[in-house]
Amino acid sequence: MDIWARVYAGQVRFVCVGCAGGDLAVRFGEELQLRDCVISAATRSPSWGQLGCSGFIVLDSDLRVLSRKTSAYLEVREQAFRDLEAVLAEFISGIELPHAMALKGRAEQHAGMAA
Repeated sequence: MDIWARVYAGQVRFVCVGCAGGDLAVRFGEELQLRDCVISAATRSPSWGQLGCSGFIVLDSDLRVLSRKTSAYLEVREQAFRDLEAVLAEFISGIELPHAMALKGRAEQHAGMAA
């Protein structure tokens, strides 16, 4: 995430939200040496979401959800990183890319099955 935070600096921000208290969130950030990401902790349990290895939640600058869940690393390995980058490229360019549309549909379908 830190590499992406540097690559996309000024365009997107990567936020790591801990759901088990602030101390654990800070420790997680330190262990992963996250220097360019925002580390935060939820004050209450979120009503939805997932771990980063199960996909990312993508919000716009107005906190509207652009993607409830990108592809999961645990399911598609390295392709998950390319999928996230496609979603970000679509958001940054403002042009809906056919590849990103297909990924969004696949990820949202997965999220619907998990709910």
